[in-house]
Amino acid sequence: MALVELLERRRVERPGDDFLCVGGETWSAARLADRADACATALAAAGVQRGHHVALMLENSADFLACFFGVAKLGAVAVTLNPALRGDTLAYILDHSDARVLVLEGELAGAAAAAIDGASRLETVWARGCGAGHVALEEQLDWRRAAPEPVERRPGECTAILYTSGTTGRPKGVMLTDYGYERASRWFVEGLRLSEEDVLHTCLPLFHVNAQQLSLCGALTCGARLALDRRFSASGFWRSISEYGVTSFNLIGAMLGILHAQAPRPRSALTVYASRACRRCRRRSTASARSGSASCSSTAMA
Repeated sequence: MALVELLERRRVERPGDDFLCVGGETWSAARLADRADACATALAAAGVQRGHHVALMLENSADFLACFFGVAKLGAVAVTLNPALRGDTLAYILDHSDARVLVLEGELAGAAAAAIDGASRLETVWARGCGAGHVALEEQLDWRRAAPEPVERRPGECTAILYTSGTTGRPKGVMLTDYGYERASRWFVEGLRLSEEDVLHTCLPLFHVNAQQLSLCGALTCGARLALDRRFSASGFWRSISEYGVTSFNLIGAMLGILHAQAPRPRSALTVYASRACRRCRRRSTASARSGSASCSSTAMA
């Protein structure tokens, strides 16, 4: 199933059901899909076509998801970037990725100005929250125009490009396909036996493959709700888990140590999924973990 079809299926089958909880606001699949349609329409008006690259440099938010699915609807390629990128590294990635459009947080526009100026193929910049001299993203997403028909990708056609951190050299662009998103999300859902009764949570960044393929696409695949925090907060983590009624969350190994060091709290049944960064954990179970001192019963990514 194509990436864009995951959200569209949810909109058709369960349009009014709560799908996304983020920033103190709840979004139905229909509302999010409508915003993705608005993004696709605005991008098309800006000249984006099948195969063009659109860079997203956004924090975890509903707007990130709207842009991500809007790009997919056009058959374009989402280049999801770490908002912390600066200087030469950002300049290199913007140029190397052949991005024609950049959507970024408005607060980053000043720091990214030199990199934007040096991007040879960049034609359009939208800024979220604060224009900072650029077109405001909200103006594009709030327009109500007829949405374009979704483009059907060919097998193996690139859906997204994610860049490595560049610790051993220049960052490398990793090309992902619709098939990869579908297989990873199904593997995740089937392995953890997730269903529409679950509430998935992630505070991992949406520019990364874990949050994209497992949390986001996993929730859409099994019909679950997705609770999204902007970033990891040791002091606020268990409060989010409790408030959202989370049954499964994703993390990296380092987060376990931080959470384990906190004072014990009431027990709750949680499914914990850790990435390969958690070297000592090689299996998964559904555990009754003490909030704040959860034992790491988790599956390492293959």
